[in-house]
Amino acid sequence: MRLRLRTKNRLSYRLKRRLRTVAFAATMGCLAGGITYLYSFIGQVSESRAAEKDALLHPNAGILEGYSGRKKININIEKLPQAETLEDFPMLISLRLDELKRIEDGGMVSGRDGEDIVFTQEDGLTIIPFQIERFEPATGKLLAWVRFDSLSQNKHSAWMYYGKSDALAYSNNKTFDKPFEAVWHMNRGIQSDATKPLAGEYRGIKDEEGRFAAAKEFFAYDGSHAKFELKNELSIDGELTVSAWVKTEAKSWDQTLVSTASRDGGFSLYIDAAGKPVFGITDKQGRFISTAKYETSNALEDNKWCQITAVYSNAADSIIVYLNGKRNSAIYTNLELAPGKDLFIGSMTSGNKGFFNGLIDELRIASRACSPAFIETQWLSESDPESFFKIDGQEVFSASPRLSEIINLESEVIDEHVTVRWQSSKERNLDYYTLERAIPGGKFTEVARTLGKGDADENESYFIIDPAPLFGTAEYRVRSTSFKGESQISESRTVYVQAPLANLGINRIEPNPFKEGFEVAFKAAIDDEVAVKLTSISGNVVYVNNLKPSTATETIFQFRSPENLKPGIYFLSLQQASEQRTVKLIKQL
Repeated sequence: MRLRLRTKNRLSYRLKRRLRTVAFAATMGCLAGGITYLYSFIGQVSESRAAEKDALLHPNAGILEGYSGRKKININIEKLPQAETLEDFPMLISLRLDELKRIEDGGMVSGRDGEDIVFTQEDGLTIIPFQIERFEPATGKLLAWVRFDSLSQNKHSAWMYYGKSDALAYSNNKTFDKPFEAVWHMNRGIQSDATKPLAGEYRGIKDEEGRFAAAKEFFAYDGSHAKFELKNELSIDGELTVSAWVKTEAKSWDQTLVSTASRDGGFSLYIDAAGKPVFGITDKQGRFISTAKYETSNALEDNKWCQITAVYSNAADSIIVYLNGKRNSAIYTNLELAPGKDLFIGSMTSGNKGFFNGLIDELRIASRACSPAFIETQWLSESDPESFFKIDGQEVFSASPRLSEIINLESEVIDEHVTVRWQSSKERNLDYYTLERAIPGGKFTEVARTLGKGDADENESYFIIDPAPLFGTAEYRVRSTSFKGESQISESRTVYVQAPLANLGINRIEPNPFKEGFEVAFKAAIDDEVAVKLTSISGNVVYVNNLKPSTATETIFQFRSPENLKPGIYFLSLQQASEQRTVKLIKQL
């Protein structure tokens, strides 16, 4: 009964959508002398409205060649600070996807170690630094650190590509380039994973399951610790942030997490006998100050993963300790941190006391005083990655899996319109088709949509008309989209549209979409003034101007966006005498 009821509701919904589309198309047919244009796809259900909004704000994301598919990573803006841009932010990507399984396990990834997984900026083309810490090809589980050069309310998305047999392995240590001085993921021996790796020696340390992948377990009673000889590897000049995930198993003495403390410099991050995190620094005169006397600080819970972050700033003359993203203790220093000599993990720098008992994971040292917003966001992203970001619907560029088989794709020019026809076979869970257009070598933009059949084994015929094509050469392709938002792209077809003889014609507009402005090139046969008008999609006129054109050559007009011009859809119209030309523009963030 439940299955029949769900099918009935779905068919009823699809029938209503088709009736609305047909009614609108019929009305347009009457207004246009009986010519019905099937480009009036009206609305989507709530889950696709978000995708349409994203397409408006981030339209025409480019595509890396050769990959089988990609997914959009959208960060929850409610987790990001309202008024601060986070720079050089290493974000944790932790997920499990069937698409990330190897091909032989039913997925789309070719490399055994995830070599063909890559991340890009929201433009879909610019590869950003990332480091894969764990990849399970049989299950599709991925744990990676992806570095955002900036993260904010206005910039909070990326793309993840996968499925390329000859892909290079882009995962590298540049993810933790400056300001990071040393980073230990604790799953590759004891060497640090930053750009300047530190190789050390250790004793009595074991590998255990960590907060993220693996961790190092230290045994205080066995004197477990690691030692690194420093030779100016840590470039700390007035600012320092030290952070680590820890799980303690006993708290009856001072336990050192990491220390470079010596008689004439260095720092030390440790947990005191009461279980409270403490951070201290030493200047070149040997004076030492720490947060140990801060009485209102909270203690760690035994056998529970916690994140400790300590920040030193010479400019602010302060030390601040954070526990799980929240400020836990702070003092004014009145002295300047001097460089230490050797670096110890799990013990004091003497190597014979202050031993740590428990697990340490993701230890980082950075030559920057990270802000409270940065530290809180880091905690939110690493403590609960499932709520920090979401994965949008898949785009498929290869033959597996298929939403439909597009065959007999044709395009032709009829009465200054372009008609694209195709047939599909074996449609599966298909919601709609989108006709996309681009100039040669340019980015594709949406022209129109038409509904698919959902599920069909027989060949189905479709066509979409572009009523306002670009003059000259253009490429068309068809995108298939499922009810889950997954999509795949067809081959392209090239057409040439001859510009009609007219007194006024727009030759090109670049760029479109635009951010800071655009340039218009148009040709006028007479020298009457041309009225330029930019109108928002709601009908508000946001710009007007009158131009005196040249009849001998192209007339170039440049528009610069005012600061208050909001992202969205706009219409640019040029009118001279009784002729008018109008084009659609998209303003990006």
